[in-house]
Amino acid sequence: MNIRPIRDWVLVRPTKGAAKTKSGIIVPDSAQKSEYKAEIIELGEGILHEGGEIKPFAYKPGDIVIYNQFAGTKLDNGYTLVQDNDIWAIEKADA
Repeated sequence: MNIRPIRDWVLVRPTKGAAKTKSGIIVPDSAQKSEYKAEIIELGEGILHEGGEIKPFAYKPGDIVIYNQFAGTKLDNGYTLVQDNDIWAIEKADA
């Protein structure tokens, strides 16, 4: 990947919706709904707070996050650049 985000920007790869329903019906690509989940690929330097302090992100590369559906800039290669404040939650791994 030749893109490195800066400041509080994050490079993500959106995940695809389910290819099959629970009953086994195959869903075509055109009908698969993105659940606005994405994998974190790369992070900028951090979040700038008052006083000039840079705080680290609450997530790391490889984490799956839920983000604002209207956020970010979609890139030609299937990736999206979003800002930290548009990432709302981190998906927990099944225990």
